[in-house]
Amino acid sequence: MVRRAQRLFVVPLPPPVFDEVGVAAEFLWGSAMTTLVVHVNTLGGHACTVSVDGPCTGARLKSEIRRSLGIPCCEQRLFVSTDLLDDGDQLEDFISSEDESDAAASIALICRSNEQADWLQAVKWGEKSLEAAPPEIRDDREIVMAAVGTIGFELEFASPALRRDREVVMVAVKSRGGALEHVPEDLIHDREIVLMAVRSDGVALQYVQEPLRRDRQIVLAAVQQSGFALRYVPEPLRHDREVVLDAIWADDYAVVYAPEALRADPEVREAAEESFQSAWDWAALGSL
Repeated sequence: MVRRAQRLFVVPLPPPVFDEVGVAAEFLWGSAMTTLVVHVNTLGGHACTVSVDGPCTGARLKSEIRRSLGIPCCEQRLFVSTDLLDDGDQLEDFISSEDESDAAASIALICRSNEQADWLQAVKWGEKSLEAAPPEIRDDREIVMAAVGTIGFELEFASPALRRDREVVMVAVKSRGGALEHVPEDLIHDREIVLMAVRSDGVALQYVQEPLRRDRQIVLAAVQQSGFALRYVPEPLRHDREVVLDAIWADDYAVVYAPEALRADPEVREAAEESFQSAWDWAALGSL
């Protein structure tokens, strides 16, 4: 029985969209730890109080603030002390208090300009490319994070400083492994970045530099994601039986990139024959 690899395509969720006005807020837990009471203050003083039952995410808090103050969620950036509260973050995780019954913290809401908010929304949905963005937008870390999280290849158009930002690069290669092509020299030898890229798209192995291109774990991860990555596997790993078998199990025709000596291997031949859709496909390979 020939084992077949199953592929999992991961579509990353776009990073949250944010916003520039200053609003200060503080929150308190209700006595039963079920209701979060948030007191929101603008620079002019108290603006509103919102209550949220149960766990509260950044997105949920933004929605409550929008209902009370009319500030669009896409224009809001929430900070707990110096930490940015993203849409998916749990507000509870930012609270440090020995007595949870009186846990409290200060939240700052910063609203972006309309232009920044528009760019964030547009790159989040892939409606605009950073290629057409002005320099200040290409150098805006949150906008760039949103862009590369949706389409990793947008890394090419980020500012030089942000292309050297390891977190930005990790998000880009997770979104599209081929974004590795645009990773600068000082990060292209980062093993974690390279592994993330080939696990996202095995063919990204073509952009992996030496000596990581001869790293067996990286090569196996690449061919398991896409058998066609075998085309870019260097010697002697292309003669590694496990590497060749994993490539064939991932993609039917990867056998065409296998060295001649391994094509005659009974298990390799069996895997290839059972992978092809018909005997005609196999015969079409001629010398195999």
